[in-house]
Amino acid sequence: MTESNIDIPFRTGSQQCRETEIQRPVNQCQRFVEQQIRSPRTIEMSTNRPGRQQQQGLQQCCDELQNVRRECQCEAIKEVARKMMRQQGGRTQYGGQQEQTEIVRRVVQNLPNQCYLEVQQCSIPY
Repeated sequence: MTESNIDIPFRTGSQQCRETEIQRPVNQCQRFVEQQIRSPRTIEMSTNRPGRQQQQGLQQCCDELQNVRRECQCEAIKEVARKMMRQQGGRTQYGGQQEQTEIVRRVVQNLPNQCYLEVQQCSIPY
């Protein structure tokens, strides 16, 4: 796969979020969600006391999300969900597709609270 350098705007209300602005947090958070899919038993723990690897992945994701403008944070989180759903489409390596979709949904919906973002809830399209 080749990555495009084209800066595609995302619309959020009256604001525009550039792909380059949300790309880094999307990549970091996508890695964190992938960790959660590989070890689903740790999901419940990750909301309270995550293990070292999950904690590091979550911290990197949160650091990147906190660097995004407030009005673009939800768009970044939604893009994580969209990418993960496309990536998971048809793959059942770590359980059934429906189970993976549920894991992605729960992990992504918890990100605003776990990362202490000003945006507390994002509607994730499924």
